[in-house]
Amino acid sequence: MVSILYDLALLQSIKSFNPAVLDTNNVDSHKYIYKKYKIDSLTFAQNHTYYASDIKVYEIIEKEVSKRIQQQRDSL
Repeated sequence: MVSILYDLALLQSIKSFNPAVLDTNNVDSHKYIYKKYKIDSLTFAQNHTYYASDIKVYEIIEKEVSKRIQQQRDSL
């Protein structure tokens, strides 16, 4: 779940910063994630609901996503 949320955060950042990049390359964020992780929208929603239902686990996931984003930013 960490990897999925990390990728979604990156895609959302790209979309916020320069939406034309995704549009020009015909990238639909959700379809990209579904294909990359071999899941569908229902599987994603169920997994997201499962992890979000336990706030302590979800906080750990969010901290790991933030950590990965920070590491990526620092490496640039």
